[in-house]
Amino acid sequence: MHRRHRLPLGIVGFLFLLGGTLSWAGPPNPTMSDPQRNTAGGTGALFNTTTGSDNTESIKNLGGQGTLGYNRPFNRHHPEGGLPMKLKVQLVVCADDGHEEQVQEVAILEKDCQRIEHLGLTLTEAKNLLATLQQHLVTQHASTFVAAQTQCDQCGATLQIKGQHTRTFRTLFGTVALTSPRLYHCRCQRRKTTTFRPLNLLLTEPTAPELLFMETKWASLVSYGLTAQALKDFLPVDTTLNATTVQHHTLAVAQRCEDELGEEQWAFVEGCPATWETLPIPDGPLTVGIDGGASITASATFGHSE
Repeated sequence: MHRRHRLPLGIVGFLFLLGGTLSWAGPPNPTMSDPQRNTAGGTGALFNTTTGSDNTESIKNLGGQGTLGYNRPFNRHHPEGGLPMKLKVQLVVCADDGHEEQVQEVAILEKDCQRIEHLGLTLTEAKNLLATLQQHLVTQHASTFVAAQTQCDQCGATLQIKGQHTRTFRTLFGTVALTSPRLYHCRCQRRKTTTFRPLNLLLTEPTAPELLFMETKWASLVSYGLTAQALKDFLPVDTTLNATTVQHHTLAVAQRCEDELGEEQWAFVEGCPATWETLPIPDGPLTVGIDGGASITASATFGHSE
């Protein structure tokens, strides 16, 4: 069965964790209310922070990774500090007829909204949320593909499982661990091998093409080391990504592009060179790439260019 995926990323509800009057738009009281003067109107609000269990801003990952994001200086137990909100991010898998087959909770967010730095997702929270969502999506896609390969395409018999192992797949939004079963071929016809891994038909490379594209694009502009650092700063890529890996991937992509060009040609104009001047001028602009050479300008000055 073909499946399509609907990803509603919305607020399921606000969970007010404290009683009292709700203050949403502004500071409830411009006075100091704790020893650290850590309130909306306190004179030391930007300098004194509250640490430990009193902080409320965090993302709880349901995928077993612990707490995502980082804490902010906000006291949830203070009666004048405002109320945090609780949000859920869900992944809904739907059939072709629109029926919801699975509803998975990707993450639960607890966010404050009393200061400008509380608004929206932080970079760390966004990276961890993307990595968690990518894990769910790739796992669902791989499971659907493998399930379609568990029956013989000739007689329809269910293929037996010999064993399974874990395979990693590196993507732009994190490295995903996937379960890869080994299946026996059906005996209804002769095969060169006894078993096969259906996931290998899907994952022809250990790295996603989009990650290779970003590595190659940045490596053409800056060094391999800066490329690895920039990708790790802004995307939830594997922390083991380094300059050597980027270099190997870039050279492999460059070699593949060279192979697709075919055998190098010394000229792309056919016919005798003596008749080239009589050929019509091609339509459109012409782009010429020169690695290095010498040129003479209209003023008869001689210079080098690269």
